[in-house]
Amino acid sequence: MHPTWFPRLSIACMTLMLALARPALGQQNGIDLNEAERMLDMNVVELEQQLISGLRLFNDQQKHYVRVIVQRVKNKQIPRAMVNVVYVWAIDRNPKYPFLYFQPALRAIGKQRGIDIP
Repeated sequence: MHPTWFPRLSIACMTLMLALARPALGQQNGIDLNEAERMLDMNVVELEQQLISGLRLFNDQQKHYVRVIVQRVKNKQIPRAMVNVVYVWAIDRNPKYPFLYFQPALRAIGKQRGIDIP
């Protein structure tokens, strides 16, 4: 066996024990929060700026679309958590051109949830 297996195994076991010993990070007041809802606490940039920069928008039509989405989030017509999930997924899917995945995915999830997405 390789001599570094024991320290790695020890670290893995300690990490697992610590994770099991404390309450889940997503539990607040007995309510489980999903990953997207936990991301809401980390918002340090305005949603519009996050989407324009992160989705690498190239033209005014894409920027207008993002502004419409942001306005609907502000009006509570679209959940910010849903936008965050689709945003992260689109960037993971195609870091170079994430908007091409963001728009259709947001529409598809909105349709599933009965939310009108332009």
